[in-house]
Amino acid sequence: MVLLKDAGSPGYRGLVHLGCFIMATVSLLGASPVTESPGGMKKELRLTGGENNCSGRVELKIQEKWGTVCGNGWSTKEVSVVCRQLGCPTFIQALGWANSSAGSGHIWMDKVSCTGNESALWDCRHEGWGKHNCTHEQDVGVTCS
Repeated sequence: MVLLKDAGSPGYRGLVHLGCFIMATVSLLGASPVTESPGGMKKELRLTGGENNCSGRVELKIQEKWGTVCGNGWSTKEVSVVCRQLGCPTFIQALGWANSSAGSGHIWMDKVSCTGNESALWDCRHEGWGKHNCTHEQDVGVTCS
């Protein structure tokens, strides 16, 4: 597991590597590296409800609370970022709203727009944490290889 920390002012899109250590459960759980923002907000990414650790509904953990991501406007770029971040380098398909089971709790991201080169989903542009215009019926899911 690699610990990364956002650097600079809000809107900063790069990451600074702080160090690394081995944690065997990371690959088993399909969890992404934990990231801390300047305000101390830790973020994690996972896929849930799928056949394996590389498929399912996209979920983020922010402020110790798991929530979902709205699928409005998702393309292969966003899916590629998620798959790469979770160590599943090739995407197969974006499940979209109809095929992904609905989540519960917070909807953390909406209108996500990636270039495809980001190292983490939260580096992509979006409406802002917790700002959305969708329901859990629009939660996005993906299948990676």
